[in-house]
Amino acid sequence: MRILKDFALQITKFNEKVGRYLKFVVLFLLALLLVGIFCRYCLNAPILWETEILAYAFNGLFFLAGGYALHAGAFARMDAFYSKWNVKTRALADAGTFILVAVYLIPLILKGSYYTYVSLLADERWNSAAATPVYPYKFIIVVGCILLLLQVIAFFISDLHTVMKGSPIIEEGKEEGN
Repeated sequence: MRILKDFALQITKFNEKVGRYLKFVVLFLLALLLVGIFCRYCLNAPILWETEILAYAFNGLFFLAGGYALHAGAFARMDAFYSKWNVKTRALADAGTFILVAVYLIPLILKGSYYTYVSLLADERWNSAAATPVYPYKFIIVVGCILLLLQVIAFFISDLHTVMKGSPIIEEGKEEGN
């Protein structure tokens, strides 16, 4: 059980670090957006690739932040009954949803990996002025889904621990050191 507990904690710490680093990526992308706005409206010289790159980067950012968002409690829940249940009943319900999430994410990861590989081999590019390659974006989606699945597994381990021992390993919305 100690190995599973350590695994769950390490996955959570890793997703927290990813979330912290992505904050800086957001700042960089916002700076790029401001440069694009300045060039377009002040210099009357729009950057052709800026809108495309920003759209793909922000979408990729959302996928990479999935595991962190799950840990931080940013996903919506139906709390009509859930909030009235005790800790063990909540953990049991959460553990039950693990199967539903895994049934969705595992095929998504497998098919996404396949299509990323095919895109890389074919040197697939977006049909746009910048003609940027597609495979890095597809790869980011797969990595984001893997991070989300790992966090779901970490919560599943924590939920099983809660059902058996009465206390969670990981508390949703609580970052390490806080």
